[in-house]
This record gives sequence, structure tokens and C-alpha cells, in this order.
Amino acid sequence: ILDVRLVRDTFVDKAYRTEFGREEFYQKKSEVISEVQTYFGELEDSSFRTNMQNLWSAAQELQKESNSIVTRSSYIATAVAFIDQANKIYSQLTTYQKNLNSEITDQVNRINELSNTIFELNEEIVKVEAAGVESANDYRDQRDAALDELSGLISISYHENSNGQVDVYAEHRSLVSMDRVYEIETKRVSDSCDYLVPIWADDKENVFNLFNAPTAENKRDVGSLKGIIM
Repeated sequence: ILDVRLVRDTFVDKAYRTEFGREEFYQKKSEVISEVQTYFGELEDSSFRTNMQNLWSAAQELQKESNSIVTRSSYIATAVAFIDQANKIYSQLTTYQKNLNSEITDQVNRINELSNTIFELNEEIVKVEAAGVESANDYRDQRDAALDELSGLISISYHENSNGQVDVYAEHRSLVSMDRVYEIETKRVSDSCDYLVPIWADDKENVFNLFNAPTAENKRDVGSLKGIIM
């Protein structure tokens, strides 16, 4: 045996990572939407919409018989039920927002960890293969596994240089280059909203363009982190 070499289909790798990222985007988006629907009771018989309709109907009856004690009492009871339900949903949404913030933070941290792992593996691969004698198969396997996982979290593209190093781009910006890793962090949407969004640590620019909704047509529907944000 002269050598053992890693053989992979680059086209299949890229296709798999793109489709895996799309699956994670829609899976996460579906989870969040289903959770919110549950709070509003849209998946059950008694929904928030029913409370709103009942309040509207009670208001119409009150308009017809404004002097009726029975109608007034019915309206008050319906209004109290509506407010109680609204407060309950508000509390649930606030709690869920905190949970999503934790998940966003965890995913951002994981993206940074994987990026640093790829950067370190790049260095090891270059060292091993510099003489042109040995193939860094184990390191390449580890780097491919890191790229696979990373592709599920955020939309990436990458290019392997002649020395074996891989440059990685996320959302059309450099994530892993020859000499450094461009990390991501989080910030609050605004002073009045505690929801977190990912930003680039260097210039504090948003990682995602929140005003251009990702769709299958524009091919921006990739990555579970974006699925949570959207």
C-alpha cells in the first residue's frame, strides 16, 4: 500500500449541504410557528379568534340593548374572558421568546465553534500535505463533518485552495479565511424589544437581511438559525 486517499464527490457534498440547510430552515420555522399556533389555540377547538368573535358579538348586542342589565353583564363577562386569554398568551409568548433567545445564542456559539474548528483543521491539513507526500485524511474527515453540521445552521459556500485549505463564506461574507475567523455575536432588536438577532462581531452589521424574506425562489431559505429569526 503506497497511500490511502480520501475520495469525495464535491458536487454531491455541496448539493447535500444546501438541501440539509433548507431542511433545517423549514423544520425550525415549522416548529416555531406550531408553538405560536398552540398558544393562540389555532390547533384546538377554543382559539383566541373565538374569544375575539365572542367579544365582537357581545359588543353588538350591547349596542342594541345598552340599557339591559343582562346584556351589560354578558358583555363584561365576555370582555374579562378575552382579557384573561390575551394576558395568558402574552405571558406564554414572552417566555417562548426567552427560550428562542437561548436557542439563537446557542446556535451562534456553535457556528463560532465550528468555524474555529475548521480554521484549526485547515492549518493541520496544510502542515501534513505541504511536502506532497502524505494525505491528511483524518483531518479532512473532521473538517467535512464540521462543514456538514455548519451547513445546517447557516447558509454557507466554500472553496478549497491548492494547499488544501478551505475558505468558508456565510451569507455572502467571509467566515473562515486563511488568516482568521470572522465570528458572530448577538444583539437586541431594539431598546423596546428583547428579541435577539445575530450580527457580525467586526462591524455589528446584521447577519441576515430581515427585510428580504427568504424563499425557494431567491434560494435564501437555508439554515436553522435563519428559520428561528424569520
